[in-house]
Order: sequence, then C-alpha cells, then structure tokens
Amino acid sequence: MVQQLTRPPLIRGEWIPMSWEEFVAWSIEGETEWVDGEGIAYVSNSIQHMKRALFFVELLSVYVRAFNLGEVFADRLLMRLPSRPSGRMPDIAFVRSKHLDRLTEKWLVRPADFVSVATPTLQGR
Repeated sequence: MVQQLTRPPLIRGEWIPMSWEEFVAWSIEGETEWVDGEGIAYVSNSIQHMKRALFFVELLSVYVRAFNLGEVFADRLLMRLPSRPSGRMPDIAFVRSKHLDRLTEKWLVRPADFVSVATPTLQGR
C-alpha cells in the first residue's frame, strides 16, 4: 500500500511538526526551514533587508566569478545538515568549487562554505 503525503497547512511564522519527506513536498511554498522534525515558513523580509542582501550578493558574486571560486546563491538554497536533522535556507550561501558536488536538484547536502542569515525566527533553534 502506498501512503500519500499530505501537506500540513501553511501558517507563516509557526513551527509545524512534519517529517523530512512532508517538508520537501511542503517547502515549495516559499522560504522555509526544517529543524528537529518541525518546519516553518517565514514571513516576508522587509524591503531594506532585501536591498542589503541583494547588494551583498552582487558584490560577493563579482568577487567569486572573478577568481572562479565557486557559486553564490541568494535565497531559496536549502541546506540539508546531517549533523543535526535539519534543512536550513540562508539568505546568502557560497559554495566553493570543490564542494559543488554536494548540490543536488533540490538541496545542498551538508553546509555551504559561507552563509548569511538575518532571520529572527532562528532564535532558539
């Protein structure tokens, strides 16, 4: 018998119990994270936050491309961390060339080489 996964309701800013498989199906809704068997969807960032993040991404991307160091990702790169069952989505992530093999179609296995996070809901998690 095949068990069909159903998506938990999307309630922004609240941690919702779910399995990793449920989270992967549910996370297409937007900026989400999964930690210790719970998923969360974030409330949108402020305009100022988005402008600062974009500025930093542009600077970092130019530097990384100029020296062929790897890849820069802005928003929506899910990192699956095996050391603590979690799937994190930083605002900005840099993956060195030698670690690009960690990228799958849907997420990055293990942490990026550099991340920037400015999300207040990460407190305590």
